[in-house]
Amino acid sequence: MSADLKLTQQLQQTVQDLEIELITTIEHGDVIEQQLDALNRQLMLEIKQRQIAEARLEAVLAVVNQQKEDLEVLVDTLAVHGDEVDVRWMSRYADIEQLVRKDGLTKIGNRRHFDDYLAHMLLDCQHTSTPLALVFCDIDYFKRYNDSCGHWEGDTVLIKVAQALQSVCQRPVDRPMRYGGEEFALVLPDTDKAGAVQVAESLQATLLAMNLPHKHSPFGRITLSIGVVSLLPSNIETAHSLVVRADALLYRAKELGRNRIETA
Repeated sequence: MSADLKLTQQLQQTVQDLEIELITTIEHGDVIEQQLDALNRQLMLEIKQRQIAEARLEAVLAVVNQQKEDLEVLVDTLAVHGDEVDVRWMSRYADIEQLVRKDGLTKIGNRRHFDDYLAHMLLDCQHTSTPLALVFCDIDYFKRYNDSCGHWEGDTVLIKVAQALQSVCQRPVDRPMRYGGEEFALVLPDTDKAGAVQVAESLQATLLAMNLPHKHSPFGRITLSIGVVSLLPSNIETAHSLVVRADALLYRAKELGRNRIETA
């Protein structure tokens, strides 16, 4: 077969293929148009979604850049004023620590501070071979006072008693605490029984001088029942057992008529 004949046949086949495609296009034009429309709509949707994603990305990048700038400013500030910042944070921490350990009403140590301080001083007295004294006291007939005079007046009495306890603490290590309700405590490191009784007597004298009226008490004024215990260096005792002994002596003072000091 000559080359010209072969080329002629190929051209004829191409023409036939084009005719078939043209006929198909004419017959199915609506379908093809619908497919093109669908593809166009899909393309437009993808373009819109891409634009939205790009806008969100730009917003995120803007926030990140702003945070980066803020962080750089903070780092520069800390580099220049680091010591001052440390001092301020330590001061804030100390203030918070004081708030956590103080009774909100009376402003003396609270139960949490009592537990921590007694445990610490107990270990210290055992380590240094020095005595440790604990004074427990309870306001006599306080419920009668609260019921007759009201809680506001009752709170005032609690504050006054706390002030009396504070006034008999002669050393920084002597700590007055509000144990709970109308019950108070004094932790007296390096103090024997005689010294603790002396502090308890001073507390009674201070309260007597304050002369806080209590018309529903047989004593006519606010008084305290007090229990005193002392731990010698040679004795091994837990903070819990020390509290139990002091509390038992306190209630013995109440059973024996109140407004008195009991020790063992």
